Amino acid sequence: MGSRVSGTPARDNTGHGVSLPGTGPLQRGHRTRAGRGLRSLAARDAGAAGSPGIGQAPRRHTTTEDPVTHPHHPSDPTTLRRPDAPDPTKTGRRVTATTVRLGGLALASGAVAWAVGLLLVGDQVQHGIQTLDTITGAAYVAGLACLMYLLAGVGAGGRRVGRILPQATIPVLLGALLLNLLSLGYARYEDLPTALQILDICWPLGQLMVLAVGVTVAVVGRLRGLLRWQPLLCGLWFPVSTVAQLLLDPEDSVVVSAVWLLVSAAALGIRLAVRPADLSTSAGTRKASVRSQ
Repeated sequence: MGSRVSGTPARDNTGHGVSLPGTGPLQRGHRTRAGRGLRSLAARDAGAAGSPGIGQAPRRHTTTEDPVTHPHHPSDPTTLRRPDAPDPTKTGRRVTATTVRLGGLALASGAVAWAVGLLLVGDQVQHGIQTLDTITGAAYVAGLACLMYLLAGVGAGGRRVGRILPQATIPVLLGALLLNLLSLGYARYEDLPTALQILDICWPLGQLMVLAVGVTVAVVGRLRGLLRWQPLLCGLWFPVSTVAQLLLDPEDSVVVSAVWLLVSAAALGIRLAVRPADLSTSAGTRKASVRSQ
């Protein structure tokens, strides 16, 4: 039995059509306002999710991000490293190629200068403070400090002890550098004031710490080839020179000390100055730890 609501005829459930208040009879394919609203919401949600909406063709995914700087893009240099390689994004420091070149030049020039100074001074260095030996020795210590900075920057000795140890070695080496500079003008080490005599401990302590860094780098093995062993050769200068002084004549011990400086520190410094990328690729990174400029 039919009824009227707001003056609009309505029919029963026989399928002959039903009218809503204020509208005409529903026809096949006719959409109400509520139906259109639901379809609009579905289309909007599908577009926000990146999938095609109802009645829409599939869309190709596009991005406005630069693929070179995207953090997970395969061409990102920080993702192209071995699993055991140091992560430069967590070190708080990135060593540039220019920094490696300058550090290599400082190490090579300091080692060569001190080797020449030792050969010129000869065994006179054992009889008192020699100006040439003191100045060139300070240059060598400064070069060692630069080497420690580079090794810590690329994580050559590991992420924990291997990174903390070279960083702790730098102030000790700077203390030895300060001793050399402040000892100028004194004739003998016995004439140094008490403060400088206490500071003198920085010389053997700094050399032993350099040796410990070299051992750590060699054991960890993040540097490859000869570069893995060259920091250790630099650190072995102190025990080799000490043994030479005990077993050889003063003249011969000076020659041994000078030659070891040339074949270890000078050779390493020249390599870093000429081929700074070796420190990057050898440490297992591709332009991540050492960036070319």
